[in-house]
Amino acid sequence: MSTRLMQAFATAVFSLLLWHATAALAGGDDLTGPDLGAVGRLAKRVDSGMSYVAGLPERRRECNEAATPYLKSGVPESMAWGEKVLIECYSAMLSKLAALYYRPEAFGPGGMSALLKQLRHDLQLLYQGTYEGRIRCVEECGPMDVVSALSAQRSVLERAAWTMGRMNVEYVDKDRWVEAWPPADE
Repeated sequence: MSTRLMQAFATAVFSLLLWHATAALAGGDDLTGPDLGAVGRLAKRVDSGMSYVAGLPERRRECNEAATPYLKSGVPESMAWGEKVLIECYSAMLSKLAALYYRPEAFGPGGMSALLKQLRHDLQLLYQGTYEGRIRCVEECGPMDVVSALSAQRSVLERAAWTMGRMNVEYVDKDRWVEAWPPADE
């Protein structure tokens, strides 16, 4: 084996070991991809004796708990999974809210399902382009730009779920509801 080939092989092995060591120290190497279907079911769950909208702050807390290990891992690929968990969660909330509290035609042809499909596609194009499409991106962009793009998409869906929830909670419970789920921009 030539010296250059051996050096390239050693560099590749060292880089791989360094990546795994960093992930292990961050607690991210033992994280497997989440079951996004289970996240959606969790977000749509209705507690007995309570309206769906009244339980939304608790669903949000549960979704945040599911996403936290990924978001705090320090490993961009795992952090992206955490954002995907929250995107799925808020999308499921929006679907359930639309089904329970709105006329079928309120969100256009195909209802909330079609609207969310288009919205998520458009948000992905907008934020991937914003974070990863810069001319300088060839040299400067990295995996955290993917996480930032997902975070921006999640933020839009979270705000929509918050707004729909707040619009449908009983008036006498609004203050308590907003206290349990304060708006993201405060």
